[in-house]
Amino acid sequence: MAETLTPNASQLPETPWPASVAVIGAAGLIGSGVVANLALSRLCREIRMIDVRQNLVEAHRIDIAESQAMAGLSNPTALLSGPGEGPVDLVIVGAGGKTLLRPAVPRPPFRRLPRGA
Repeated sequence: MAETLTPNASQLPETPWPASVAVIGAAGLIGSGVVANLALSRLCREIRMIDVRQNLVEAHRIDIAESQAMAGLSNPTALLSGPGEGPVDLVIVGAGGKTLLRPAVPRPPFRRLPRGA
């Protein structure tokens, strides 16, 4: 018999671990997707959404909170914009796209080599 990898709500412990999760890069596609999946699965009590693009974090926070309400979750996961107070149990880093790969010093455009060179 195959073992179930995703527990349903009745199988979750009273105090889940991790109780609080911080997602760095929560304004991006990967980070916001991680937050949405964590929030809808109710695997933690609190998610802190951290990113340099605070306006996008707030927009995603509102959208995910509304999706929790539409899913009919009676005790939704708390979504916080910013680092919040105190330690967290787990940190997930989804950052690394355009923000971290941008060079500090502008470089000249690449030159195309002639064919056969």
